[in-house]
Amino acid sequence: EFKADPGTPVYSTMDGEVINAVMKYSNGFIGSPNNGDADYGNYIDILVGDNTLIRYSHLQLSDMVLVGDTVYAGRQIGFVGYTGYCVTSDYSHLHFEIISDSDANGVDDYFPH
Repeated sequence: EFKADPGTPVYSTMDGEVINAVMKYSNGFIGSPNNGDADYGNYIDILVGDNTLIRYSHLQLSDMVLVGDTVYAGRQIGFVGYTGYCVTSDYSHLHFEIISDSDANGVDDYFPH
């Protein structure tokens, strides 16, 4: 989780293809636990190779990228929002998740403290 003000730009961290761009919630939407898309609010999944995808979630509504778009590291893909269900925070933030071989891993699993 990366705490950030609503509207802070979000950039792709790697090259890849957008395979999901779920944008259906207004800022301030609070989902409920275990409710599919509503957990993540608005989110973008980018397939970055070797069956690895990066998920950026709790975003503001945006049509900056669409399914099938090719993105490059450093391209803006959206904005930090406050959408979805998050039991661990009451502030706007970017949920950054690396999903590889059907396992979900947070950024802490890939970068040392």
